[in-house]
Amino acid sequence: MASRRHAESCQAVPACHFTHACADAAVALATTHGVTAEDIVEVQALVPAGVHKTVCEPIGTKRCPQNSYDAQFSVPWAIASGLARKRFGLTELSDEALNDPELLALAAKVTCADYPDAPFPKYYSGEVVLTLGDGRTLTHGEEINRGNPDRPLTNDEIVAKYWENATTAVSDNRAEAIRDAVLGLDAQPDARAFAAVLAGVPV
Repeated sequence: MASRRHAESCQAVPACHFTHACADAAVALATTHGVTAEDIVEVQALVPAGVHKTVCEPIGTKRCPQNSYDAQFSVPWAIASGLARKRFGLTELSDEALNDPELLALAAKVTCADYPDAPFPKYYSGEVVLTLGDGRTLTHGEEINRGNPDRPLTNDEIVAKYWENATTAVSDNRAEAIRDAVLGLDAQPDARAFAAVLAGVPV
């Protein structure tokens, strides 16, 4: 089964933009088909030839990133996170994630090949092909990476990304107050009131 369309479930990922399409494709496959790590025998990532050296090589390092920086430039890690956790966010760059046996096992199954007729560098396309233990092959491709001028993030996606980032640093209540203040900026009485919300102090 193959598809090449837009994934809507994955937040914009905190990593090299060359990984985004594959991350979204992996999330789409995991969400749509409900596959688990145990179901997957092989994973092939198709990316433009011009990005291989950045996000696919050397394959050993990309499959087993030693730190968050390595992980941010790894297509295998982006795909493993998407398949196992249905996301590739800040938590997938943590020490806990980098030592997660499930993520490491999935990343070890990823090989990289050229995306056919890639429209690079206009778009940073990506496609993920899964070979399952039952013999099925599942494919999902993202021709236009999210965030590209031809496919900008939606307001909901921007808010979701804000929420993910903010709640790593402040409480849910503070994050909600800041979000509402920013979205309602035009209704703020003055800059002092807005600054007070950002600082978390009473007006």
